[in-house]
Amino acid sequence: MGLTNKTDTLDARGLAILLRNGTLPEVWIPPSELRDQRELLRLRIFLVRLRTRVKNRIHGTLSRHNVQVPGADLFGVAARLELGRRLPTNQTRQESSEGSGRRGATLGRSSLAGAH
Repeated sequence: MGLTNKTDTLDARGLAILLRNGTLPEVWIPPSELRDQRELLRLRIFLVRLRTRVKNRIHGTLSRHNVQVPGADLFGVAARLELGRRLPTNQTRQESSEGSGRRGATLGRSSLAGAH
């Protein structure tokens, strides 16, 4: 190791010397509990960032449509109730498709059984 021409043969010799001398560095693999904790932490960080993006998107949409909600916290109980009273309610897909005379997107087992 440390030679100017790096080849697999020279690398193998260098590693063999380190192994023979007992100075070959070992790779530390964390225990499964620690790996699980790290995975949970990564998931939590992802979810917190996702929540922040969604809240920012809601703030932007309300601002774009000039919807003002009094209070400090838009996502508190009182502000959500206020928004629920002020925003129009949406129909579900099935209600809107029934109202327009079209058939709903979901089919029951009985309607599928007769369609051979």
